[in-house]
Amino acid sequence: MVRHQQEALLSAFEASLAGHQHVALLGYPDHENKGDAAIWLGEKILLAALGKVTVFEATWKRYKEENLRSALEGYPNLVILLHGGGNFGDLYMWELKPRFAIVESFPDVPIRFFPQSIHFDSDTNAGLVGSMLAAHNDVQLFVRDEPSKLFAQQRFEPLGVDVR
Repeated sequence: MVRHQQEALLSAFEASLAGHQHVALLGYPDHENKGDAAIWLGEKILLAALGKVTVFEATWKRYKEENLRSALEGYPNLVILLHGGGNFGDLYMWELKPRFAIVESFPDVPIRFFPQSIHFDSDTNAGLVGSMLAAHNDVQLFVRDEPSKLFAQQRFEPLGVDVR
């Protein structure tokens, strides 16, 4: 089963990142949860397996928009990748806010969300997030479980969000 999941993930991101050699990877989990660090390591392994070159990395604490803009100048075909995990929703606003600042600040740069588990307590917040994602020109939201997939298909896809 693990091998099947690995192959599915590699295939999905190979297609999603086709034509893009360089990536920026944001949201390094600079906190106590070792599971999030393992997810980050898996993301790095996946990128290496696909032959992608990470030219910019940052934690949310150390992220600065001007530094990412500088990286974009050197790599005009760069894709922004946002760390995956189980923290996509209004329970984890400290994780959500920087992600959506990036979505709003870089509307013409491809953005990919590594697989997420989604949970919102507020329909209003879910609607705002869906609208923000839909306003971006090239964003893909990967989900990592069936309830998140169903939620995203029902709430975000009708707005035009590419859910995978």
